[in-house]
Order: sequence, then C-alpha cells, then structure tokens
Amino acid sequence: MRKQYALRHAILALSILCLSIAFSGCFWPFTKGAEFVRERPAIAQPPSSKVPKTVSEETMVEGLEKPSDEEGISVSEEETVENLPQVTSLEPLPTGSENIPTAPVEESVPPEEEESVAPAVEEPGTNTKDETGANDTVDGFRLSEKYPDLATGILAEAVLANLDSGQLLSSDDVMITEEMFEEELSRLSEEERKASSPFTFFVFEGMATKLLIDRQIQGDTNLTPQDAGWKELSQAYLNKITADAIPGSAEVEAYYQENREFLGEAPFDEVKEDIKEYLTDERRNAILEEYFLNFANEVPVYLHAPWVEEQVERFNTNEVNKARAAGKPLLVDFYAEWCGPCMQLKPTVEALEKEYADTLTVLFINVDEQSYIARYFKAESIPLLLFYDASGTLVTRNEGYLEKEQLKAELAKVGIQ
Repeated sequence: MRKQYALRHAILALSILCLSIAFSGCFWPFTKGAEFVRERPAIAQPPSSKVPKTVSEETMVEGLEKPSDEEGISVSEEETVENLPQVTSLEPLPTGSENIPTAPVEESVPPEEEESVAPAVEEPGTNTKDETGANDTVDGFRLSEKYPDLATGILAEAVLANLDSGQLLSSDDVMITEEMFEEELSRLSEEERKASSPFTFFVFEGMATKLLIDRQIQGDTNLTPQDAGWKELSQAYLNKITADAIPGSAEVEAYYQENREFLGEAPFDEVKEDIKEYLTDERRNAILEEYFLNFANEVPVYLHAPWVEEQVERFNTNEVNKARAAGKPLLVDFYAEWCGPCMQLKPTVEALEKEYADTLTVLFINVDEQSYIARYFKAESIPLLLFYDASGTLVTRNEGYLEKEQLKAELAKVGIQ
C-alpha cells in the first residue's frame, strides 16, 4: 500500500525528489510576512551536501535554532555571546497584578456583616467581578471551549473576560491594548492587511506569543529584550523545552531500516545525520505545539470577550469556513504552481469537481497568493488536501499526492459516493 506521507522522506535524499508522483510533494517555506515564518528544510539537496539549516518559528520568537546534541543551545555565528545566563526554570511566573480579572475569593465575614452578605451561587458562563470591581470575568469559558477553531497556539486556553476599556489581552504585567494592536497592523502593507482581514486574530496571536514568551524569559533571567544576548536567551528557552526532541542512534537506525526504499538504498552513514535532523525537527514542532496550546493553562491569560466575538465573525468570512458552512462535503486543495506533484494532482481534482458538481464543493488555495489562509491551516507540505463532511467537520488531512481511486476513497468517508 502506498504511503501518503512519502513527501516527508524527500528531505533525506536527492533521489526521492523525483520518485513516483505517488510518493511526492513539496515543502512550502512561509516567507511572506516576516513576522510569521514557518520554514522547512530544503528537499532538493543530496544527503552529503552542506545545506544551511532553516528553522520552524511557530512562536515568532527570534533566534530559535536547532539545539546541539551536547548543550541544547545553538548560538548564531554573527552574535556569539559568552557566558550567557542559564535558563533555570520554565515554571510560570507568579501572578498577582491588580489588573488581572479574577474570580472572587471567598473571605470570612465578620459576624455583624453576615446578614447583609448573601452567598453567591454562580453557573458556568456567568459574569463575576474581581475585588476592585473593574473587570467582569466570563467564568468557566476558555477560548478553546467556546471558539475551538479560532486560536492555533498560545491563546487557545485563554479565559474570556470583560477587560478594562481599550484592553484586548491581560496577563499579569503583560497587556495588549487596541492602540498597540493597531500599531502592529499598521506595519503591514495595504495588500497584506486586506489579505489578513479574516485572520486578524491570527496576527494578534503572533503578537501575544512574542510578548508572553519574552515575559517568561525575562522572569527567568532578569534581563530584557533590549539587553545583549536576548536572541540567544530566547533560543535557549525554547531549546530547553524541546530538549527531549533529539532521537537516539537506535531510533535513527530503526527509521532508516523502515524507510530504506524511500532513501534510494543510500548507505546508512550517508543519510543518518539527515534522518536525525528530520526526526528532531518533527519532534520539536510537536513539543512546541503542545507547549503553546497549553500555555494559558499554566499562566493566566485573559482576552476581552466582546472583541473576540468580533474576530470570530471576521474569521468566518474566510473562504474555507464559508464553504464549510454551506452544508455540502468540501475538499480543499492547497497547491503552488512551482510544485510538480501539486500540478500533477490538480487536473484529477478538477475532474472530480465536475463529476460531483452537485454534491461536492472544491476549493483550490494557491499558497503563494493566499499566504495567510495557508499559514492558518498549516499548509507546510504541499499538496495538502483537507476533506470535510457536510457538517463542516474535518475528516481527513492528507499531505502528498493521491491517485484518483485514493481520492475517491477519501471522498467516500465524507459521504461522496
């Protein structure tokens, strides 16, 4: 049975770049919009070549590089800093700022006041005020619970609240105001701002990630982003989180034995470093994704609920979400014109679009022309095919080429016969 993810093996040897299309695909580096970059290693290099390594920057934290085997910290050649302070703790910073909306804390009431104080009985989702009365907290609702599709990272578990006027985010000493975010958006070109309109919250989450991670590093080191060596400290912080990502030699060899057919029977010594790099990169991405998705479970983060509701409405105007809401099964094809497997696949998908015109919606997303929607849906490897059923639920996510019969088998899973 042909493997759907043979694209991933292509980074290990030049020979697989031109394998049968059924095993092929292309990596797409997200280079548009410098603040939101997700890059993957180039696939067109032989294992023995010295290729400059790229970095996955899901978090917009500058300076993140792959950890070395010995120290887990890699310092750029341009900015070598000796005797960097060590990151000693990844524990969340203590909270306690008066500006954070919190649920009221029960306190003992003097006997003479007991009759005038009625015990509060609250249901999940009701509003409560903190001790200052300045903020209403939407008790019990996190962003992932109410709007599961909106956040893709560090704000997924943020608590919805009614913050003070002008505030969009509050987390101890970190705050983002409407004015701050408008300034961030103003840095985009008019074309980028228009393209990013349905994904304004995605841009906001990137800004929040930078500020929240900087705060964590600052708490660990007592330095600030303006201090020398901050770039390396940011790198060290994330490398420490992903310290377990480096595979052992036995695992590298096991992967080689399992996938020798995709490596053109290249000798193990010739490709082992590439395999190790590939497995490390995959693990780092998975560890970081889990870390950021759970960040706000450990570090209290609050979002202004009315503003978030506006972003949900805006987000639902993107073409994928509109098609998902149409009540028909949906196939989304992320492609690029420079991607050979994509262009081999496209005519087959177009033929199926005609064949099932009455029962299936098909969308083609050019990752170069629609970079924000491609980044949101994490189209790192193309062709990427997303199969949704009539209720708008994602059933299958496939990276790589599929033959017509394989496509039909996936369509059957979403109700297309």
